[in-house]
Amino acid sequence: KITFNATGTTNVTLSWDEPTNETDVTYEVNYWNTSSTFTVQTKKAVVTLQNLKSGTKYSVDAVRVGAGGSNNGHFVGSVFTKPMPVKSLWGSFSSADSISLFWTKPDGYQSTYSYRVQTNITSPSTLISNIKVTNETATIPNLTPGETYSFTVFTTAADNVTKSDPVSLPTFT
Repeated sequence: KITFNATGTTNVTLSWDEPTNETDVTYEVNYWNTSSTFTVQTKKAVVTLQNLKSGTKYSVDAVRVGAGGSNNGHFVGSVFTKPMPVKSLWGSFSSADSISLFWTKPDGYQSTYSYRVQTNITSPSTLISNIKVTNETATIPNLTPGETYSFTVFTTAADNVTKSDPVSLPTFT
């Protein structure tokens, strides 16, 4: 089994269990998305894959190559890289208790992306809303006039789990 230790927008660090009784082992790591396949070799049971496309699913296949070139041991897994964050988040009040949020698509935008929009009361910090949208806008109703809020938007990859870094807009009604 492959363990994904760190996931960035353009890189992923992964590892697997290394056999303790073998020496002179090389690992061939194949990884691919829907359009490209890549291969790297390493002497350690850990590797960082670089120059990846943000917000994209990569399948990974690591094969242990022992002395004499014999293949034994097979490690597989898949992971999404983090999408890039949204750009230019701003808001416009449609009434005293409702705000419309707008943003620009992130770099490397893919049609499979969605967005997670969280609303927090600032003091004390309390999450009051967490919605999913597919367009670059969201309307947050039922706000308390005179309250301080923080609106945070994440880009979400096609797995609906892997999120970008947050972009926040603090404001008061």
